[in-house]
Amino acid sequence: MDESVTQPAPAKPVRQAIADAADALRAGKPVVAPIDAGFGVAATATSDALAAIVRAVGCDGDGKRDEAGVVAGLVASTDEMESAFSTTRLAHRLLLHRLAPGPAVFVGLGPERNATDDATDVWQRDGELWLRCPGPDATRALAAAVDAAIVVVEPAWRHADEPALPTTQSGLALLKKLGFSDGAASLDDGERLGVPTAATIVRLIDKPETPCEIIRQGAYEERYIRAQLTRTILFLCTGNTCRSPMAEAIAADLLARGETPTDQAVVTRVVSAGVATMGGSPVSIEAVEALARLDVEFDPRRCSRPLTRDLLADADVIFAMSPGHAEAVARLDSVAAKRVRLLDPAGRDIPDPVGAPQEVYDETARRLRNLIAQRLRECTI
Repeated sequence: MDESVTQPAPAKPVRQAIADAADALRAGKPVVAPIDAGFGVAATATSDALAAIVRAVGCDGDGKRDEAGVVAGLVASTDEMESAFSTTRLAHRLLLHRLAPGPAVFVGLGPERNATDDATDVWQRDGELWLRCPGPDATRALAAAVDAAIVVVEPAWRHADEPALPTTQSGLALLKKLGFSDGAASLDDGERLGVPTAATIVRLIDKPETPCEIIRQGAYEERYIRAQLTRTILFLCTGNTCRSPMAEAIAADLLARGETPTDQAVVTRVVSAGVATMGGSPVSIEAVEALARLDVEFDPRRCSRPLTRDLLADADVIFAMSPGHAEAVARLDSVAAKRVRLLDPAGRDIPDPVGAPQEVYDETARRLRNLIAQRLRECTI
C-alpha cells in the first residue's frame, strides 16, 4: 500500500457528532444538520448567526412562495410539538403523529407571545408557531441535547428533484460564503429518507370538517394527508366469538348514534379479532341476543377473525379484554404492544362468558357498553 496516498478521515461516530454539534449551538454557532432528504442550517433562536442566515437564503417569513426557504422551530418529538400547539383536537393529533417525525412543517396557534420575547420572532409569526420534527434520529437527538430554542432553516429548493443543500459539504460551503468559516459544525447520520423533496407545510385550522390547509405541497401530497384522518380501533379477546365482536358492534353503534364525542373530520373504523382462533367460527347466539337486547344491530353471519400483524399495523388503539390478550400482542409485534390498553381502565379482566347462561352474556354486554363509552370519551387518537 502506498503510504503517500492520503486516506480519507474516518467518519465521526454519530453520538460524538451530536455532542459536538450541540456544543457548537450552545456557543452560538450554526450547524448543518439532516432534515429528511436534504440538509438545513440550525442555530439557537438567540444567536447572531440565525438572522444573517435567514436573510441570506431567501426566507421571506411567510412560507407562501415556493421559491422561499422555510424557517421553523426544531422539536425533538411529536409529543413536544403537540404540547407546543396545545393540541386538543383529534384530527390535529392524528396529523401530527402520522406525518411527524418526517418531511413536514406544521403551522398553528401557540400560546400568547410575550411582547419582550424577541427570540421567537423568526419562527412565531402573527401568533402562529412554525415547527418541524424531522425524520433523522440524529437531528431530533440534537434538539433534545440543547436546552435552548433551536431554529432550523431550510433554504429554498431549486427544483423538485434536488434539494438546496443535498450534502453537509454544500451546507458548510453556504456558511463559509456567509462568513461562518470558523466554528460552524455539521451533523450527518449517513442516511437520507426517501427521494429528495421539500417539506410539505401544513397549517392546522379549526374548521369542523377541514382541520388543515396545505400552504405548500412537498414530500407529502395533499391526498395522502387527507387519508391520515382515519383511525382504527381494534378489540381483542380469545376466540372472537363473544366479547370482542360484541365490543366491536357496541363501539360502532355508539359512534353511529353520536353518543360519544367525535371529530367530524375523522373517520373511525372499528374491528375485532381473536388471539387464539383460526377464524371462521360463528359468533355465539347468546352474544347476538345480548346485543339485540341493547338495541345494537349485528350480522349473525359474521365469523371469527384471527389476529394478524396486518390488523395490528392498521390499529391506532388496541383494547384487550385481559392482560393475556395484551401479552399475545407483544409476542406477535413488540411495536404494536405500545398501543395496547386493557379495556377496563381499572385493569380488571372481562371474563369470557362462553358456556354461561344468557344472563351472563347480557351483563357482559352492558359492562362492555359502559367501558367502551368511557374509553371513547378518553381516546385522543
